[in-house]
Amino acid sequence: PSLRGSPPPLRSLTMGDSVYKDREGVDGSSVKVFSGPADRNTAPILDILTRIAPSTPGRVLCVAEGSGQHVTAFAKALPQLVFLPTEIEAAAMASIKAYADEAALPNIESPVILDVTSPQWDTIASVGDYSLVYAVNICHISPFAATRGLMDVSSKVLKSGGTLLLYGPFKVKGEFSSEGNKAFDERLRQRDPSWGYRDVAEVQEAAKNAGMELKETIEVPANNLVLLFCKL
Repeated sequence: PSLRGSPPPLRSLTMGDSVYKDREGVDGSSVKVFSGPADRNTAPILDILTRIAPSTPGRVLCVAEGSGQHVTAFAKALPQLVFLPTEIEAAAMASIKAYADEAALPNIESPVILDVTSPQWDTIASVGDYSLVYAVNICHISPFAATRGLMDVSSKVLKSGGTLLLYGPFKVKGEFSSEGNKAFDERLRQRDPSWGYRDVAEVQEAAKNAGMELKETIEVPANNLVLLFCKL
């Protein structure tokens, strides 16, 4: 099963006035992909990662990495950690690798395909091997099975006391944080009825069922939340 159902190609996924845009290689082929949302949310996410990251060596699993902008920025700022970028989209592999190659950082591993709804996840991630997991903008553009799968995988790969950082737009007690978010949710559900904004409570319940506990909810620009879950 696909992590995001049957989404449009990475380069066409839009959010408001933002769009994934190709940067062409010298031969005219698409190599690096620039994501406006990733460009804007890197700094606020990194601020939180810097606060919660261990100061000692550890590993980070990057779920639904996207273009590769996040992992290169985070790995540069947190050299004590080794990052494994993953994606469900095979088309994203070249872009992630291009960003990593350009950054030339020793703490970024080669990107791999990961479907958190698949039982084969353990072929690339070992039980209890990670200090951190992060996933950005995944819950609202995928079936809820992906959120449950993310919680299950995170609970297995994280060390005891390890953290899952989950970023994105969510509903709180059934309410949207803005009219823009409500309108975008409607467009997502028209595209795929299994997509759409999740309520923090239902995400928290999925985490609880997987042995994870919501420890902190942080408001970040623009009308997004960071949810920090701890492995019990």
